[in-house]
Amino acid sequence: MCCAAEATASRRVDHDFIYPPLVAVACIVEVLMSWIKRTIALCAAAGLMSMGFGCGGSDTGQGGSGGKGGAAPTCDAPKMQCGPDCSDLTSDGAHCGSCDTACPATATCTSGACQCDDATAILCDGTCANPASDAANCGQCGINCGPGGTCTAGACTCSAGLVNCIDGCFDLSSDPANCGQCGNHCAVGAACTSGQCASCAAPTPDNCNGVCTHVPSDANNCGACGNACPTGASCINGACNCPSGSVACNAQGVCADLSSDANNCGACGDVCPIGGVCTSGKCGCPTGTVLCGNTCTDLTDVQNCGACGNQCFPGATCDTTINACKCTGTLASCVSGCVDLSTDVNNCGGCGKTCLIGQMCVSGICQLCAPGETACVAQGACANLSNDPNHCGTCGTKCGPGGSCVSGACQCMPGNVNCGGNIGCVNLSNSADSCGACGAFCPVGASCVSGQCVCPPGELSCGNTCANVASNVDHCGACGNNCPNGASCISGQCICPAGLVACGGRCVDLANDLDHCGSCDTRCDGTFGVCSNGTCGCVGGLKACGQNNTCRDLSNDPRRCGTCNNQCNNDEYCSQGNCQCKPGLTWDPANQQCVETNIDPQNCGSIGNQCGGNTPRCQAGQCVASCSNGFTSCNNGTLCINTQTNPLHCGGCGGSQCQNDEVCVNGNCRQWNLALSCNTCPCALSCDNNQTCCGYPQEPTLLTCVDGNNCPQ
Repeated sequence: MCCAAEATASRRVDHDFIYPPLVAVACIVEVLMSWIKRTIALCAAAGLMSMGFGCGGSDTGQGGSGGKGGAAPTCDAPKMQCGPDCSDLTSDGAHCGSCDTACPATATCTSGACQCDDATAILCDGTCANPASDAANCGQCGINCGPGGTCTAGACTCSAGLVNCIDGCFDLSSDPANCGQCGNHCAVGAACTSGQCASCAAPTPDNCNGVCTHVPSDANNCGACGNACPTGASCINGACNCPSGSVACNAQGVCADLSSDANNCGACGDVCPIGGVCTSGKCGCPTGTVLCGNTCTDLTDVQNCGACGNQCFPGATCDTTINACKCTGTLASCVSGCVDLSTDVNNCGGCGKTCLIGQMCVSGICQLCAPGETACVAQGACANLSNDPNHCGTCGTKCGPGGSCVSGACQCMPGNVNCGGNIGCVNLSNSADSCGACGAFCPVGASCVSGQCVCPPGELSCGNTCANVASNVDHCGACGNNCPNGASCISGQCICPAGLVACGGRCVDLANDLDHCGSCDTRCDGTFGVCSNGTCGCVGGLKACGQNNTCRDLSNDPRRCGTCNNQCNNDEYCSQGNCQCKPGLTWDPANQQCVETNIDPQNCGSIGNQCGGNTPRCQAGQCVASCSNGFTSCNNGTLCINTQTNPLHCGGCGGSQCQNDEVCVNGNCRQWNLALSCNTCPCALSCDNNQTCCGYPQEPTLLTCVDGNNCPQ
């Protein structure tokens, strides 16, 4: 009884029990009736509990667990509080298994679960149903025999002319959802006649994905099935039409007024900033706001206070009168935000003035450490040096893991030794991190036995690890003997896979390895080389030359012309594998040499043409009286030479004679090499950062890499 305590507490007996027995009985009855009336009245008031009133306590309304503002009454096990009631969830039909889970009227709550009273019935969606005869739950819950169907012995039976289609009985001759056969759906809007789906008919004669529609006017299927018009458009005669003043933004799927649509301003898909407006096809911010990033703001928010990106610190507000961040009240502005300098232990009396851990900040002053504690300033904390394991005896003295501080001295459990610092208390007889001595680490895989590091049986101590030298590739046969990459350690021997050989710290295939071609010491060209069947070769018609098997162009290389060892003279270059006179020089068969017909007065312009008389000098293949500007008179005035470009007189009369792999550039001999694998300049594959890709003088199709930044003229 929810009001038992109230009735008991309020019961008063004013009679003197010296009356005769009848009087005594009458008094008892009177008292009982009074108690019953009061109980009924109080229980009726229990309905007010949802408004904060309870039931119980004294009749004065003072105290009691259920009085106004008091806690809900406590239920005795196994009952639980469900609203104003204490309910047994194992048997209460209104609260079966959990509060407010009610069993149907034809079921009983047993062991916290609703069970139908009829043993042949089952519980289906809160209702007891007989699966043998219930047409809505035939055979099992959810099997509906449908219109015209009955359930007999747990199986749907259809009336004459109807067919059982699992989910009900249907007339296959006329049901558009089961037309001619179960599950055969006619188009939405089409009829089923004699078991045949009729075609879509006017006014919706078009079948679009199983729906009858009218494509000349359907905005979702305009002109053709699946052709949806943009939002806001209408379909007229099979064509989408946006309202006047708007255009179709197909990618966005809308009709938009480009002059005012903030999502399509001036052009489809051009979105204005957040808070922006579109006016005459141009995005802008409303009056009184500015654009900050992609948002229009009035510069009064804490993210953009007074200026774009000026973010206020934590606790501050944006003062709109000065358009600046400001702390409220007596708070001060510090790096960490708005703080109270009078109480903030991290900003005590001033920004950044930090109190020790354990101190308080009072009126902007860090208070002394608590009695019995010492200020460990360097460590930033107050500490009791007599029992603090991080400050034992003196500030900063750590007892370490497992250690305790007693009377200012670090102590360990019996059998352990204090190794101090980060090690702490350890047992030197079995600690792998301090075996036999503090900090003496055992190798990986070893254990500490009686203060000695011991590797597992069959393994040796190799540096900082235990290893089985019979199978460990890092310690094969002996500690530190590393097997080549790709090899295995078998019975203490490094073994490469079949067909591979150990070379330079790895297992390689000598038949195709560029760095070890045919033998461990034979290396092919790293840029243009190939290794095939153990022999170095080159790509693109190049040939491997020298001990390094460098790939060379024997058709154009003056140092390797035709063969790897054939070097042309300084007045020759290599063309198609043959040494020939350099461009500008002519072969003199009588004297078996190359002559400069451009400057030689004995062979001026052609072999045997001699200059003399008034034109004793040869300039550019012509006999002249004197050298022109740009040409220097050399050899007692008989030669006119451009010393800036002539490779045999580079830099001046009697100057440098450039080598066969050099050209004259601005009076200086510059080395060159062929620009391999390139048809046009630049040629990054052959020319490095200190070279320029150039055509060979008077042979522009022969590309070279010339030292420096200039090409020969």
